[in-house]
Amino acid sequence: MKKNENSFRYLGRKEFFGSIVYDRYRKLFFPLDHISTIILDFLPRLDLDEIYQAMKKNFSEEKVQKNIESLISIHAINDENMPDVELIKAEIPPEGMLSAPLRLYISITNACNLRCKHCLNTSFETLSGELSFEEIHEIFKEMQSLGIPEISIGGGEPFLRQDFPDIIALAEKMDLNISIATNGLLITEKIAKQLASFDNIKYIALSLEGAKPETHDYIRGKGTFRRVIRALSILKKHSGQHVNLHFTIQKHNFNETEQIFSLSHELPADSLGMKILIPCGNAAINRELILSHEEFIHALKKMHELAITSTKPSFVPLYYPPGSTRILYPHFGCGAANVTCGITALGEMLPCNFLPAEFGGESIRRKSIKEIWRTNPSFKKLRSLKGNPKCLACKYYSFCRGHCRASALYFHGDIEAPDLYCCREEELHFS
Repeated sequence: MKKNENSFRYLGRKEFFGSIVYDRYRKLFFPLDHISTIILDFLPRLDLDEIYQAMKKNFSEEKVQKNIESLISIHAINDENMPDVELIKAEIPPEGMLSAPLRLYISITNACNLRCKHCLNTSFETLSGELSFEEIHEIFKEMQSLGIPEISIGGGEPFLRQDFPDIIALAEKMDLNISIATNGLLITEKIAKQLASFDNIKYIALSLEGAKPETHDYIRGKGTFRRVIRALSILKKHSGQHVNLHFTIQKHNFNETEQIFSLSHELPADSLGMKILIPCGNAAINRELILSHEEFIHALKKMHELAITSTKPSFVPLYYPPGSTRILYPHFGCGAANVTCGITALGEMLPCNFLPAEFGGESIRRKSIKEIWRTNPSFKKLRSLKGNPKCLACKYYSFCRGHCRASALYFHGDIEAPDLYCCREEELHFS
């Protein structure tokens, strides 16, 4: 992403563990401890020698030096020994809670041009009272003030909104990076060329549900496989954006895992992403699509084997390659209400779109993102889960924290239960 004039490379905000900074160029987060945060606070008022003197009463010179070198290595301190970090001044919330989400998932319309068998969306029409462009602008402004640097935009199908290019342009102007989830059917050369002009797109996720036309088309509709492949070619020819092939693992396609990896390498996609189908929305109606534990393990073994040798970045469930970072929050639970949340097309801010109504949120038309994030009962409940003996004793707990809570709730009727798709016994994790 090109920096706007007078903007810093990094956006940072203080947290209970120190701070977290976001590299606007590489679109990556870096958690920093208290020592690094104090160093950034001292710069540019003090030079590095003065910082050593100021900090030596509380920290060893070796620790200070190590942290300075780390900040220089990620370019948070530039060649002039000045900070390249805009540190948001905000109230630090209680221990274990982030001051705001790291990323917002926003549905900009409920409308969709497909009727997929597994979709979370059960209604595909434009709803009365969907977020206006002005309301989205207000969301972006609060994201700026809270230090939330990323938005994932979906629908419905986001390209059905005529002002979608204007929304992307607004995000770019406000130094916000976005990712886009699309079925790809509306991608034209004109749209691809428009997308080429934006520097704030992290990636475009194109949905692909099988390695063969008949597999994909069974889920998404006749002829859609061919059109997705065409959309990928158009995007790579005209936009140059990072395109991720997004694959939802389900009963109808789990035996094509190896072929999906092969296809992703044959096609001009930049990466491959895989997720597990959760039985909600249309998938709750079409439960024949839901994998058993054994079927999932079968697919997961193959995914892990292929991810290790893949020449393209491959994001697969429950895979923690060397260098994986531990989760930022200390308690049991998934990312819902801990690092991410969603806003529906009607402006409802939810901890997770996959959780049922009992874990509902509140409207951003009545309350701010900050207030809902910090005070809403559903968000607070998800941060106070105690967990279960199996998860708490697991050696992968610091990476996993129990994994998907929606999955646990739907399969076991208990949001604190182990995820049905846990593979602890099979020892498939890599750390």
